Parts: sequence; C-alpha cells; structure tokens
Amino acid sequence: MAATDIINSARSHEIVKLLMSRVRTRWGYAVVLSLAFAAIIATAVQSYRAIDRELTAAALSRRVAVSDLAAGTLSEKFDHLIDISISLATRVRFRQLVAAGQWAEAIEILRDVPRDLPVIERLFLTDTAGTLTADVPVLPGVRGKSFAYRDWYKRVNRDGKPYVSPAYQRAAVPQVNVFAVAVPIRTDGGNI
Repeated sequence: MAATDIINSARSHEIVKLLMSRVRTRWGYAVVLSLAFAAIIATAVQSYRAIDRELTAAALSRRVAVSDLAAGTLSEKFDHLIDISISLATRVRFRQLVAAGQWAEAIEILRDVPRDLPVIERLFLTDTAGTLTADVPVLPGVRGKSFAYRDWYKRVNRDGKPYVSPAYQRAAVPQVNVFAVAVPIRTDGGNI
C-alpha cells in the first residue's frame, strides 16, 4: 500500500466516523425531540382533562344553583296558593253555604277570584263523595262528574289538610296538564 492510499484510507475512516457521529447526533436529536413532543402532548392532554373537569363542575354547580332557585320559587308560589285557598275556604258565609249544600250560592262568592288572581285558573267544589258540584269558570260537561279517583281528592279526604297534587291531565277540554291545590272546607263542627 502506498502512503497516499493509507492517508486516503485514514481520511475515509475519519469521514465515516464524523458522518457516524453526525448520524448518531441526528438520531439523538430525533429521539430527544420525539420525547419532548410526547411530553408536550401528554401535558396538553392532562391540561385538557383538568380544564374539562373544572368547566363541567362549574356548569353543574350553576345548574344546581338555578334548579335550587327554581325549586324555591315554585315552593313559595305553591305556599302562596295554599294560603289563598285556605283564606277562601275559611270565609264564614262561604262555609255556611257549602255546609248547607247551596253550591251555586257558595261558588258565586268566589266568582271573581280567577279574574282577580291570575295564578288561579279555575275554582271548583266537590261534595264529600268527590262529585264536582260547582265551578268557576263553568266548564260544560264537568259538573256532576266524580273526581274521587284523583290524587288530590284522596289525600285531602284522608289527611284533612291542604294538598298540592302532581301534574295530571285535566278532564275538561282542552285536556292540558295541570296541578290542583285542594283544600278541605270544614263546617263549624270541624267536619269536612
């Protein structure tokens, strides 16, 4: 081998070493960049999940607050309706007419209530058997019907206390969903 061949071979070997070190360095960079990228993605995913949990908790908290407020408002409205119903049912002349079975005269005392109190759509009286005897406003085909099967009738008849029913479909047309505030009317002797 000639000296130039040895020098060329040594240079080639150095060039190969240099290229290999650069390749190793590039692979090293690629590995480091890949690991960094994976770490960034993992951090982003964790951050997204944490933010999602926080936003979900905040939204649920607001919904709970709104539902609590709505429930409180409805409870107050129902309590107000019960108070109005009790005050109507305890009018002395009204109770006397109901006790005497003078349904038309008794309901006449309450004729203006739905107009004066828009929260009350209609009023009606049933006898102790649950038969509708008078109503304001009058709905054709409803008088004389028995409502003894209704939850509100059963509860007031059983407990003797005011009762707010769950929503149900009313018997009269249009058959929309309504709820009833039922209040017992007592005689002077305390009977319903």
